[in-house]
Amino acid sequence: MPYVAVAAAAAVAIVMVVRTPSSRSGAAGAPRAPVLAVARAPGAQALGHSAPGVAIAPDDDQASEDRDLLAWVEWKYRYLLEDAQLDPGSRRELVRRLMDRERLVRDPDAADVSDQLADVERQLEALLAAGDRAHYRSLRESEAEQHRLGDYGGGIDHVAPLDDDQRKKLLAAKLRRKAIFERELGDAHLDQPVLSVDERARAFAIVNAALDRYRDAFLRDAAEILDGEQIVLLTSYESTEMERERQRLQIAINAR
Repeated sequence: MPYVAVAAAAAVAIVMVVRTPSSRSGAAGAPRAPVLAVARAPGAQALGHSAPGVAIAPDDDQASEDRDLLAWVEWKYRYLLEDAQLDPGSRRELVRRLMDRERLVRDPDAADVSDQLADVERQLEALLAAGDRAHYRSLRESEAEQHRLGDYGGGIDHVAPLDDDQRKKLLAAKLRRKAIFERELGDAHLDQPVLSVDERARAFAIVNAALDRYRDAFLRDAAEILDGEQIVLLTSYESTEMERERQRLQIAINAR
């Protein structure tokens, strides 16, 4: 693909720029994820903004754990909370249900929470319209992608900053391509505890081809969102991250 070829010519310089800490200047800076100290009680950190009509004023006796969890939910689901077509009361209910979900999936001491989680998921599905439900599902397991794109955006803030619309569209494109990639990985049978030599070879081939398609398709989408300098920087960053993912999956296959 042309993106990789362009990036290779300036790989060292580009990687250095992407890894440079952001100056976070002006409106271009994105809200940063609250730091999660432990799974049950994520540590609070000020957010860049809250979705309109979403913030819930904590009661005086509300645990700091809940305040931190609210900050996490408002960051992770910020685009859903901005876009969901809900009245104020339903919007507040949505935030509460999202907090319930995140509390369940992040509690290291919880036993089997599958029934509780399924109940919360049903409540969330009932609150949301069809388009909003699809948006919610795409964000449920999006922490890694949001952090990666946040690192990329932060690293280029002082060189070629992204605006809010670019950040939002870039995440949507990333999650859309991730969903396709994960479906393709199903053919590799990585959920099986043991693979034969032939099955491992087949899994390697499937993973490598799927990763290449994932990378190239995402970068094609990104080229419609970013300017020339931004896409070159993203290509270098994304290619590096994809190679790390390739190595991780190869290790997982070898372990079977």
